Amino acid sequence: NALITKAVEELNPDLVVYLGDNAGADNEMQMRSVISRILYPVSLRDIPFAVVFGNHDRECAVSLKDQMRLYREHDNCYMFNADDSITGYGNYNLLIKSTDSDDDVFNLWFIDSNNLAEDQEISYYDWVHEDQIQWYKDTAEKLRKENGGKVIPALWFMHIPVCEEYRLLRPAKLYELPDSVKGHRDWSKNNYVLAQGVEGYLGEGPCCPCINSGVFDAWKETGDVMGAFFGHDHMNDFAGYHEGILLAQCKTAGFQPY
Repeated sequence: NALITKAVEELNPDLVVYLGDNAGADNEMQMRSVISRILYPVSLRDIPFAVVFGNHDRECAVSLKDQMRLYREHDNCYMFNADDSITGYGNYNLLIKSTDSDDDVFNLWFIDSNNLAEDQEISYYDWVHEDQIQWYKDTAEKLRKENGGKVIPALWFMHIPVCEEYRLLRPAKLYELPDSVKGHRDWSKNNYVLAQGVEGYLGEGPCCPCINSGVFDAWKETGDVMGAFFGHDHMNDFAGYHEGILLAQCKTAGFQPY
């Protein structure tokens, strides 16, 4: 709470996004208490908030559906589930209107990056599934048509990072090894440091899925996503551009999720 309080006091945000691995509990009553505690600095100031679920949010006795219901008990919650027919829970978008008109001028995507892969020999972590990517494309196209054929610029929020995060890193040189990190799974043959132009702190190898399901390519094809923000990795706090899209890794600030 001290961390979140300090952040909202200094940044005075219009929206706070909880990037997954947010809370854990043994029952619904305990979960309601935990959620109220992590939301307190935001709700006290009546700041709107949104949530994406992480892999550890699934590792407790309270279902994601019930967790969402508990988040939505707070009046400043903007989280919802847009489509029950697609993979995951908590896939949705929020449109931002112009200050001087009713026009939609910006968009925010919130996507469930799921949990662990069914086949651990292929990948430890799951990935964004094809039906989720298609929902994103279809929704973005609908928004484009409603906007007179112009793409609405957007940001993307998700727990587990995309594989392209490794494009923000480079293999460490021999003298850099003491300050490097070992890559995760498919990238574990190398130790890495931040590439030139990437700002922030690299504390561990990004824990991406070993399957690249094409999320980044879908952003490029659709042309709306300017930047994407991820939680998941506990120690990482860096940001850089890959092919014109900002990829930003944020330190986790969960409360009892594991």
